[in-house]
Amino acid sequence: MRYLLFGGECYYARGGAHDLLGSGNSSDDLIKSEALNARDIEWWHVYDTVERKIVCRSEAIPHG
Repeated sequence: MRYLLFGGECYYARGGAHDLLGSGNSSDDLIKSEALNARDIEWWHVYDTVERKIVCRSEAIPHG
């Protein structure tokens, strides 16, 4: 598992593992995953655990 998907239903991130929606070996697969489609997610981002940075995100971001 290289990539972690974080997201939430509100504009304020709850923080850390509370916002974890899924993990996988492809950022594209996470973006297309049921975790984002099955819920009313207002913001999301994918974190690369190897590069140690956010590699893609929604237009809306936590904390406004």
